[in-house]
Amino acid sequence: MGNIRRARELFDAATVADKRHIAAWHGWAVLELKQGNVKKARHLLAKGLKFCGGNEYVYQTLALLEAKANRYEQARYLFRQATKCNPKSCASWLAWAQLEVQQENNRAARLLFEKAVQASPKNRFAWHVWGVFEANIGNVDMGRKLLKIGHALNPRDPVLLQSLALLEYKHSTANLARVLFRRASELDPRHQPVWIVRNLLSSLNSITIGRSKNSFLSRPVTRSYAKARNNLVSKPVVMSDEKTLTAKLEAFMEQMATRQQALEEQ
Repeated sequence: MGNIRRARELFDAATVADKRHIAAWHGWAVLELKQGNVKKARHLLAKGLKFCGGNEYVYQTLALLEAKANRYEQARYLFRQATKCNPKSCASWLAWAQLEVQQENNRAARLLFEKAVQASPKNRFAWHVWGVFEANIGNVDMGRKLLKIGHALNPRDPVLLQSLALLEYKHSTANLARVLFRRASELDPRHQPVWIVRNLLSSLNSITIGRSKNSFLSRPVTRSYAKARNNLVSKPVVMSDEKTLTAKLEAFMEQMATRQQALEEQ
């Protein structure tokens, strides 16, 4: 509720009541991180390890702190400790893989993604991030295969279909991408990114982007959707300028990929 002072008092009381309660130490540390108190958070996490022993969540949080500070070897050591504590921790394997992706250690990242899906075979985030990673480094067929497996295991997830549609648009045909976007929008009619990109793709065969009779953009929209739409299309674009529309679409695709990655890392 925003009462940080009271929250600290209660976390402190929790650790006094049971100093071996690892969730209390970790929860308090996360609070301090959100407040920007990194030094305090490190101190609390260290206390958690001291009183409670090894814990995957504490090691993973410490590893992320080290990675943010560009201390990559320390981060790798802590991720290794986290996965030793719980080899079935898909989140730890994924976070470690993302570190290797950032360092362009593609072979190491691939092995870690494989560990992640072995730890949690139906985890939609693992299949999604691995598939996007492979596509981004040029292994399009592998990326397509991974996204399809993820979709087969999670048939109600629109994000996997959205990424598969973006991949097909970029490397295959727009028609197939439209089919996949339509299926994604049917799975989750409230998923804004799917609707925005689907409409832009549909507009490739229209005369103008804007308020055509059958355009999704002409329907009543929420304030957040209207803001996103206005950021993408500030004025009507003549469809003869297909390069302009394609550039807008690709820019939006990159924004959505970054947004999804940020959400998954959280």
